[in-house]
Amino acid sequence: MTAVRGGDGRMWFAAGRGVVTIDPRTRPRMQRARTPVVEGVTADGRTLLPSRDLQLPSRTSTVRIQYGAVTLSGASKLRFRYMLEGVSDTWVSAGSAREAVFTDLPSGDYRFRVSATYDGEWADASTWEFAVAPPFYLTRWFLILSAVALAMVLVAAWWLRLRSVRNQYALVFAERADRKSTRLN
Repeated sequence: MTAVRGGDGRMWFAAGRGVVTIDPRTRPRMQRARTPVVEGVTADGRTLLPSRDLQLPSRTSTVRIQYGAVTLSGASKLRFRYMLEGVSDTWVSAGSAREAVFTDLPSGDYRFRVSATYDGEWADASTWEFAVAPPFYLTRWFLILSAVALAMVLVAAWWLRLRSVRNQYALVFAERADRKSTRLN
């Protein structure tokens, strides 16, 4: 193969049955990395599908989120960063790792965001939302039932105290009536 540089900067190659030209000034720019995708979730050793409204049980100790991006070239140059909104609002540089691990997440709503880059230009972040259920003693139904039970205890205590006071007055009135009747006789 023979190569010659032209006066305008183009490269001319004589190859096989024809001539090929390349203009280095108009070389195609490297494309941005594709938006990464959340591929899988593991919670306390159980594999789950990363569905839209996934709710993990309370006291979930370890959550592993696997992610990746489709690439046809430069897979070794692909770098990731992620953030878990609800825990931290700063990006964590993951390098070439394709998994994020979180431990002891409190109950609440979370949004996992992941982004990828080849050359420093970050792709749009992919998001996945999930929730960790509160323990039973923090659920709305438990709090309502506790309030109703407390109200019933207070009403019962008030009723018993009222009954006690009425009995004491009845005894005092009976005693005074008995004294009055004995004085008259």
